[in-house]
Amino acid sequence: ERAITFLMECCQQAVPSATHLSDKAMEVIKSALEVHETFNLAQMLQGENVPGSVVKLKELIRDAEGEEALRNYMLFLLGFMSGVSGGEGSRFMNAKNAEGFIAGVRMLQQLTSSTPRGIYWGLLVARADA
Repeated sequence: ERAITFLMECCQQAVPSATHLSDKAMEVIKSALEVHETFNLAQMLQGENVPGSVVKLKELIRDAEGEEALRNYMLFLLGFMSGVSGGEGSRFMNAKNAEGFIAGVRMLQQLTSSTPRGIYWGLLVARADA
């Protein structure tokens, strides 16, 4: 995440699309990458995170732009997860994997109103039910 941010700022020939972004769009992307560096939903969906990871995410979102940062991160995740496995279209984001992703996004939508433990266990229960 830091490497991508560095390349976007300092070596735009490596990321030419960055030259076409507005300052606001660049800040949104940097914010999403910062959130992703702190919290990786893909890891949580696989049961590799702990409630403490949700605490870190909650603190970061509270200190950042709040709800807007969370919404931007979720949009970033959709693009990120859809691109896993490469190829034309999305080889990863099929109906089965989308169920888990949607469950994760639903739990993250409760970030400001639920406890980290509740979000973590709620997601594991939702994944078990899927």
